Amino acid sequence: MIRIISATFLIFLHTSATAENISAGEGISEKIPKLVEEYSRLSGIFVPELQAEDVEILLGGKSVVSASLEPDPDRDGDVEAMGLLGIQLVEAPRLLVWLSLLGGTGRSDDRVISLMLSQAPDNAYSRYQYVNLPWPIRDRHWVIYCEKNLGIANATDGIIWEHRWSLHEDGKQLLQTAYENGRIPRLDVRTFNKSVYLPANRGTWGLIDLGQNRTLIVAFYDADLGGRLPGGLVRSFTKRQLRNYLESTKEQTDHVLQFYDDNYPVHDGFGSLISWQDASDVARDWKSGRD
Repeated sequence: MIRIISATFLIFLHTSATAENISAGEGISEKIPKLVEEYSRLSGIFVPELQAEDVEILLGGKSVVSASLEPDPDRDGDVEAMGLLGIQLVEAPRLLVWLSLLGGTGRSDDRVISLMLSQAPDNAYSRYQYVNLPWPIRDRHWVIYCEKNLGIANATDGIIWEHRWSLHEDGKQLLQTAYENGRIPRLDVRTFNKSVYLPANRGTWGLIDLGQNRTLIVAFYDADLGGRLPGGLVRSFTKRQLRNYLESTKEQTDHVLQFYDDNYPVHDGFGSLISWQDASDVARDWKSGRD
């Protein structure tokens, strides 16, 4: 969610139905609240119960964005500086939506550096991210540990995929070593040393397959941006950025194959490699169904 973080800074110049018990013939208005409840239960991310008016907003193509009221103190400590939830219905196959969120959309930003530092089992990895901010705001950077929630994919027979991240527990040391080895481009020593390392950063992309080429995104983002930025204004602007980003996902999904590169692969919710050909086949079948 680095694009939302960078946009945020720049403004300052238990009983639930299991997925397998939800009838395939059930209408989408009934499916959505039940599957969101299931996602909340299995992921540990608190998602308020969806009301009928929320579902109507989603079916109308708009997002539902709210503050997260119950941050999880067991992940990255008591992180609640900017706990936000966003839900969006996208009329597109989940695989393509997943790639649009994790595989890039061809957009570039000279203010941003993002690179993988190391890989871990089950296709998890650590990633360095940096945002160059206009004076007098100090630049920010951080190292996150990213992984797929294999448990939630297995528990729901693949109906729910989740990509999640949190600050790497050894991130500062990984970053220092990478910088000393010349792996961090474009940063001189002064800029590197003056940049603020985020005190907290965690989040998830949860993607629920609703069938019939419909995908529900449940996004969670919680971070402490450090420094003396006014919290209320940061939260308000970030909510707006998250809403805009979610509502633009369909457009991104339509063009994601132009930018997906097998040399920089994305893995699905089970941790399996998604090839360009796999994505192309899904896109072709989807397009043929619309023609």
